[in-house]
Amino acid sequence: MRRGGVAATVPELAVTELVTNVIRHTDSAEVRVWAYLGEDGPVIEVWDDSPTFPVVREFDLTSTSGRGLAMLTALGVSLGWGPAANGGKAVRAVLNGAAR
Repeated sequence: MRRGGVAATVPELAVTELVTNVIRHTDSAEVRVWAYLGEDGPVIEVWDDSPTFPVVREFDLTSTSGRGLAMLTALGVSLGWGPAANGGKAVRAVLNGAAR
């Protein structure tokens, strides 16, 4: 993948997509990002204080937005989310088969 003439790795794309979704689709005042090695591979986890869960839309080449999560799954990223114990939600991207 290339972004602005610079190659972007799958982990960079995952962080960018998940944080951008918080900014664009919630009114969350706070975002936290963690990266760690989980049982199934490297994990990018993003927490925000909004209860609104993400929506994975069908990948459509003609769409100008709403393709990011579908793009990540096409790259081999496993996505998951749920309510966080401290409120809000956590969205996880497991890079278990993603080209790095």
